[in-house]
Amino acid sequence: MKRIALVALVCNLAAADDAGKAKALELLREGLDAYGRSDFAGALGQFEEAFRSFPSVKLLVNIGACHRELGRPEVALDFYDRFLREAGPDAAELRAVAERDAEALRDRVGEILAQGPAGARVAIDGRVVGALPLAAVRVAAGEHDVEVGPHRERVRVAGRGRVTVREPEASSPIAPAPALLSAEPSVSPAATPPPAAETRTGDDPTERRGLFYTWFAAGTAAALAAGALFWWEAELGREASVDVGVGPGSASVGGRF
Repeated sequence: MKRIALVALVCNLAAADDAGKAKALELLREGLDAYGRSDFAGALGQFEEAFRSFPSVKLLVNIGACHRELGRPEVALDFYDRFLREAGPDAAELRAVAERDAEALRDRVGEILAQGPAGARVAIDGRVVGALPLAAVRVAAGEHDVEVGPHRERVRVAGRGRVTVREPEASSPIAPAPALLSAEPSVSPAATPPPAAETRTGDDPTERRGLFYTWFAAGTAAALAAGALFWWEAELGREASVDVGVGPGSASVGGRF
C-alpha cells in the first residue's frame, strides 16, 4: 500500500509540464527505486531534493515513510501530521494512507516537556532542541538523556506518553542562626554540683550529742580510776596522787605509786 501511494504521487507529478516539476519527477523516480531496494537513506535524499524543486505536500508522505523505516518514528510522525494539516481535497486517497500510518506511529512516539527558567537551554540525547519556554518535544519511546540548563536527568518515555523534566530551582544556602549571648554560665545548672556547706566542729546537733557522750564516758572512767586508787591507798597505806584531766574530745589519768 505504501508503494501504491508513492506511485500515485508520481502520476500526479507526471501531469506537470514546468521545469521544476520535471526535475522533481525525475528525483522522485530515483527515490522510488532506492526505496524499493531498501536504501531508505538514499531514497530520503532524493525525496528531499524533489521537495526543494517542487514543494508538493504529497512528497511529505514519502519523506515520512523513509524516516519511519530508518527508525525515527518521531520525525516520521511530524511529516505525516504536516501532510494531514496541509493536504487539500485532491489528496483524499493519500490522506487515508497517511492517517493509518500516523496512528500506528503514535504508539511508538512520546513527548518530553522541559520546564525551568526562561532562556535555559534544552538538549535531548546531546542534541540541543531549543531554549525555554519550549513546547513538548516528540521522541521515540524509550530512554533519553535530558538536559535543562545545568540539570541532567535520564527518563523513560512510553508510547503516547509525556514526561516532564524540571530544572530544580536554585536554592540559596540558609545561614545558621546567630548564637545568643547570655550572662549566665554556659554549663547547665544540673551539671554543676552545689557548693559544699562549710562545717565546723560542734555545729551539728548529732555531733554535739556524740561529744557529750564521749566526755561523759571519759569522766566516768576517770572517776572509777580515782576511786580504785583511793581504795588501794586505804588498803596498802601508801602515798598516792592522781591527776584527772577531762577536756573536749579527750581524757587522761596520771598517778604516782
